[in-house]
Amino acid sequence: MTLPDIPYKIAGLIYKQMRNEISDAENTTLNEWLNSSDKQTELYNKITNDEAIAKKLKLYKKFNENTAWNKFEKQLEIKAKSTSRSMFRIISYAAAVIIPLFIASYLFLFEKEKPAIDDIIVPGTHMAVLTLSDGKEINLDGSETKQTIDNEQVYIYNQERILKYELKDEENSSAPENNAKSVEPRFNTLTIPRGGEYSIELTDGTKIWLNAESKLVYPIEFTGNNRQIYIEGEAYLEVAHNSVKPFIVNTSLVNITVLGTSFNIRSYENDPEIVTTLVEGKVKLTGISTNNHEQIVLSPGKQARMIKTTKTLEISEVETNDYTAWKDGLLVFNNENLGSIMKRLERWYNFNSIFESEELRELHFSGTLNKYDHIDTILDMISISCYIQFKSEGRNITVIKKPNNK
Repeated sequence: MTLPDIPYKIAGLIYKQMRNEISDAENTTLNEWLNSSDKQTELYNKITNDEAIAKKLKLYKKFNENTAWNKFEKQLEIKAKSTSRSMFRIISYAAAVIIPLFIASYLFLFEKEKPAIDDIIVPGTHMAVLTLSDGKEINLDGSETKQTIDNEQVYIYNQERILKYELKDEENSSAPENNAKSVEPRFNTLTIPRGGEYSIELTDGTKIWLNAESKLVYPIEFTGNNRQIYIEGEAYLEVAHNSVKPFIVNTSLVNITVLGTSFNIRSYENDPEIVTTLVEGKVKLTGISTNNHEQIVLSPGKQARMIKTTKTLEISEVETNDYTAWKDGLLVFNNENLGSIMKRLERWYNFNSIFESEELRELHFSGTLNKYDHIDTILDMISISCYIQFKSEGRNITVIKKPNNK
């Protein structure tokens, strides 16, 4: 039994022992492991402690169980059984405890081995910088205290993680004859740094959630025959309906025209593609850098990817929640490669990732995790599935193979 196999083997033996399914030969093997070191005994007591297990299960309950099962079945070479889960209940809230227990045991076994992650790497929070049309910058946070920002044309309020714009003379401004008034628009910019997120409601009622390392440029009041904004980074939009004033989202390579809809746009400068995912309504995409200004209309559940190198649009059907869950506090990875995952984590947790070898970027992971958990928790789950380790120095996290991983 090689070194990498030992934790999987011991986890399986402990699991069997707790279910009273361990054979005499297996029990002897487990006892030999226990007696080999005081640390092993200490670790065993920790693993079999109900309170400790409950804590771990609660922490990792959103982990993708199917992925975990495939991993452990392969490593432990244990055939899946049809035993009713109701026969084994360590804690009352664990509806499906078999696979999480394997995970908990495995994590405990490796906690003494895995490198610690620096405490300076923490989950993101609500913060942004508002730049007014005169160049003045205002730092925003998620404070419950209502903050009023002076402006001649609109009321600007900042409270409880939302920046809200309201017209001062709403009745006159919304009148049909004034919809196309020729007033030079004045723009504000909302910038979200790494490790931040924020929401905004525009004067027309459109709501926008901005993810980390994103920027929104928008007029403080929509004038003319349309409503145009510019987005760099990632945003989820719920566009207020206005049949006579289409809403246009401009990005570096794609323009998106809508009347009233909900969709997610991801347009980071260093990403290889611009991704638009439609949740409700209908949008029209125009490839502004393609030779023929290619246009595509999306229906709900569809996704368009503008490939930057070829400047082509590709359409597919997707599970939209995978691409919008970030605004609801979740990180959803659906068979996503590690290179892409680490880039997403970098933006939210504000660190830099380094790969020991390029092949590690192509490892894949699936799971649904809480994005407000400590980075250690997130990396633990990825480590289990991909059989890798992470080590940190300051704000740098290096992805490495586990020792003796072949």
